[in-house]
Amino acid sequence: MSSRLTEAVTLLRDLNESTETATPTKPIWLSAARLLLATLGSVFAVETLIMLLLGRLGPVPPLWEAVLDSTLLSLLLLPLLYCVLYRPLDRLRRAQGAAVGETTRLYDSLRLLLEASPYMTMIVCDGRIMYANGICFQRLGYTAEELYAPDFHFAQLLKNSYCGLDSVLHNEITSVDQSAGHKLTLMSKSGEAVHTIAHEKVIRFGDALAELINMDDITERAAMEERLNILTTALEQSPVATIIAAPDGTIEYANEEFLRLTGYAREEVLNQKTLMFRSERTPKEIYHDMWNSVRDGRSWQGEVINRRRDGSDYWASLSIAPIVTESGKVTHFVAMHTDISTQKASAEALAMSEWRLKKLFNSVQEGIAVFDDDNRLAFCNSSLARLLGYHSSRELVGRNLFDFVPTDQHDIVQKAREQSREGSHEQYELRLTTLQGEQKDVLISASPWLDDSGQYSGSIVAFLDITERQQAEREMRQSELERSHEAKLAAVGSLAAGIAHEINTPTQFIGDNVRFLADAIEALKNFINKAHANLEQLNGVPEGVKVRQQCDALAEELDLPFLLEEAPQAIEQTLEGVERVRRIVLSMKEFAHPDNDDKAKCDLNAMLDTTLTVARNELKYVANVERRFDKDLPTVFGYRGDLNQVFLNLLVNAAHAIADVVGDGGEKGTITVETYREDNWAVVAISDTGGGIPEEIQSRIFDPFFTTKEVGKGTG
Repeated sequence: MSSRLTEAVTLLRDLNESTETATPTKPIWLSAARLLLATLGSVFAVETLIMLLLGRLGPVPPLWEAVLDSTLLSLLLLPLLYCVLYRPLDRLRRAQGAAVGETTRLYDSLRLLLEASPYMTMIVCDGRIMYANGICFQRLGYTAEELYAPDFHFAQLLKNSYCGLDSVLHNEITSVDQSAGHKLTLMSKSGEAVHTIAHEKVIRFGDALAELINMDDITERAAMEERLNILTTALEQSPVATIIAAPDGTIEYANEEFLRLTGYAREEVLNQKTLMFRSERTPKEIYHDMWNSVRDGRSWQGEVINRRRDGSDYWASLSIAPIVTESGKVTHFVAMHTDISTQKASAEALAMSEWRLKKLFNSVQEGIAVFDDDNRLAFCNSSLARLLGYHSSRELVGRNLFDFVPTDQHDIVQKAREQSREGSHEQYELRLTTLQGEQKDVLISASPWLDDSGQYSGSIVAFLDITERQQAEREMRQSELERSHEAKLAAVGSLAAGIAHEINTPTQFIGDNVRFLADAIEALKNFINKAHANLEQLNGVPEGVKVRQQCDALAEELDLPFLLEEAPQAIEQTLEGVERVRRIVLSMKEFAHPDNDDKAKCDLNAMLDTTLTVARNELKYVANVERRFDKDLPTVFGYRGDLNQVFLNLLVNAAHAIADVVGDGGEKGTITVETYREDNWAVVAISDTGGGIPEEIQSRIFDPFFTTKEVGKGTG
């Protein structure tokens, strides 16, 4: 094809030159006029010459006569001249016109052929581009004016891959064949590289030598080859063992990783069957399923045991993908596999470790469970299943922890979960309801359950059954309480009496001394007033005036008026404090050490007043106390000590309830203590502005030892 294009371009160039030099066709009348004028001139010249030769040239005739004679003679010779000269010349002109027309048509056809050619064609003469077909402009992005410009050289299109015209012409002259194609890279106007296979030939262009270059654009093919080289390199350097085989299992390609893994050399593997790697430890069913999938054009994945060259086996994770044509025919398949022997050994070790851990997990006497962030049980041991009355731990999977916890203890579960989220490991007492409806006391401890990224995803909760221990402790505490109750009351009474005596004695001394100071200050006040009056009488005596001034200065220095005014008030306030201490001591003595342990008449108003005095320090910061006592309330028959304890508990609980509501805001609540008579009953009503007793625990307020307060808070 390249040689044919060369011939066509050469012919195109020759035709172009012949067309430019051919004589154009002229009108017939112009030719006749030229012939007539030539004839006239010739006749006149011949006649003159003859006359001169014969010596008969006389006087020159008039011009009109000479012209007339020449014209008549020319008309006589015109037929002869037409036959001898004009007709041959006319036939020659017509032949030239036909040749020029044929040449023009052939020139146009050849130009169309070159323009329609998929090859880039150029004629380069002395470095200048003399001709380029349309595809050259299209691929290079230049216009005809730019490429054909006198200052534009072919070398400007080259990209370090062309040896130059001089060497090509030299090789042509020395008869070296330049018809073999070679790679030639041109640079387009936009800077894009255009890769070609070029065929070059030296031709004649006028009087000079020129180079005819036919170029096959292989830019896309070069890009595909580059991508193919990249893919081939990636496949060869891939860390995944890979082979490519025909449908019958004949290996046509194996990469380096495959050779390293199996221990074979490349020549030992190529053209061999894939069965050479098969191990008897792999079940035949796996191979059967694998080959059926490949032949049907489907991918296959699985794990097999392969055999190396040295006879050792290894586990491989195998993936096979068929190469299918558009018609659905399987031409090859690609098999990629990785050595997973280490992973398999680790999995077996992990399975053994998991079995041992599960055995240990289920052997622990404590119930252990993992709950997700929604309190759903993920898994647990068999001990917890037995604790809750189930036969298997699988029956508990997906159950919510709140399903087994009474409503009034949901806050304990929530608190334990929050503590575990923060990384704390505190223990909490909790009551569970079993499948059979029994109540179980347990001690729970929650720890955070973290996912693989270290994020909190739930809690590990341990359940220790303390039902029997709690029952034993309750019975023991009840017994000890009953045994020590009387001794405790007696001890408290004795202690209160001793404290009251110890406090009462110095209090009495202080009171007596303060009263003495009050009398002394009153006497000093009278003395100072009388002395001041006497000094007033010395105003007329010089020495008296000086003494008066000294006394006034001393009184001002001592701030005597302030002392005389404030000292009595301070003494009075001190006496009030001492009296208050005395009342508190007496109230404590009366509250903690009643006269006897038997029933007696009780003045409820006085007992409440005494209890309010004892509890004043607990109440004064959170509440104002409003007393509504019925002065006509009769006495009742009862145990003074127990009643005092009940009143104290109610007042302290009211103060705590108000504190929970108001917090540290500075506002105070109100505690109202009221007594009144209702028929034959004496009623004591204590109310507060706190939050009240929650409805879910109101039924338990009379249970022995039940409390909602934390350890160390409350009156017992």
